[in-house]
Amino acid sequence: MKRVAAVHDLCGFGKASLNTIVPILSSMGVQVCALPTAVLSTHTGGYEGFAFEDLTEYMGKHIEHWKKLNLDFDCIYTGYLGSYKQVELIKDFIEYFERKDNLVLIDPVMGDDGELYPSITEDMVKEMRELIAHGDIITPNVTEAQMLLNIEYKGCRNIAEWKEILIKLSKLGAKKVVLTSAKEEGNDKVLTLAYDGEEERFYKIENPHVDVSFPGTGDTFASLVVGYMLKEEGFKESLRKSCSFIYKMITESNGKVKDIREGLPLESFMRELIMEEFELLELSEI
Repeated sequence: MKRVAAVHDLCGFGKASLNTIVPILSSMGVQVCALPTAVLSTHTGGYEGFAFEDLTEYMGKHIEHWKKLNLDFDCIYTGYLGSYKQVELIKDFIEYFERKDNLVLIDPVMGDDGELYPSITEDMVKEMRELIAHGDIITPNVTEAQMLLNIEYKGCRNIAEWKEILIKLSKLGAKKVVLTSAKEEGNDKVLTLAYDGEEERFYKIENPHVDVSFPGTGDTFASLVVGYMLKEEGFKESLRKSCSFIYKMITESNGKVKDIREGLPLESFMRELIMEEFELLELSEI
């Protein structure tokens, strides 16, 4: 059984972070070992006044115990951090547990729609630029990508501009870059764009825009990519299957969820994930 060290927060309510990662990866036959970065009463997507506890001081004890146990991981997967001070801890963690054959996926969770999430500071953005250099794959949305590059936020650009952004992100250290929630001028579809720096190839997957936004979708997507990569599906096929399953969940949940702030109703789709009962979107090279 493949084993993932999931360096993420835990929210008490809502389908995000570890509440999303554990069921998805477990359904895909992957053992999840949590290294919690923060505890929140809810996720940050739409809920005000949530309780928040930064676990930076605790994380060191957690990691030291894992070292004493001589644990090893097939993947190190990081997401929402409780403080910018955690970056140094995580960089050391990756250096200690990284092997030649394991995967490091960094999801630089910081913001959306051109704005930072609550509790995320400019110091976090600065430190995240350092952290992503340690990833094999990074999965920013368009907001996070442009924050990392310190460029003007635009949700819609032409393909040549998006490709330039992918290359610039790759130059920060990651071999493979996946950009989610992109829009192209003259195209009303939602794009997932990717760059494989080792093969110097660009990929595009597009799906019709669905007028709904479920919190935690980024966590769901990155978790699917991790799961399929560990099943040795390859980069292209992992992206294609991940985008396709996300699209299925969004379209079939739209209008059926009482409060979309809770996130996607993952429990209703785990059988389809296990059986791979979903139609594949088209992936093209650009």
